[in-house]
Amino acid sequence: KCLNIIREISFISVIGNHDYAMVNEEESTFFNDVARQTALWTSKHMSDDEIIFLSSLPLVAVFDNRYFVHSSPLNPSHWEYILSDKNAAEVFNDIYHNI
Repeated sequence: KCLNIIREISFISVIGNHDYAMVNEEESTFFNDVARQTALWTSKHMSDDEIIFLSSLPLVAVFDNRYFVHSSPLNPSHWEYILSDKNAAEVFNDIYHNI
């Protein structure tokens, strides 16, 4: 139901790590057991259309000079967490210098 709402109301969407694991089972090996089992169960209960939609989502979206990403913008496919103000400042500083 949540996926259908997002498809209806959002014009910018990026894939998250749990979404990615649902459509790429090998990615779930990095999760704890509960998260892995949840991703696998959910993927088995999704329609082909829902799987295609999730698979089509990008890791990064840029719109109106804004950068959207679920993970660290430096390495979106590594699913790194930004856990502190210091880490966020380092990431944004690196992005600024790599533009």
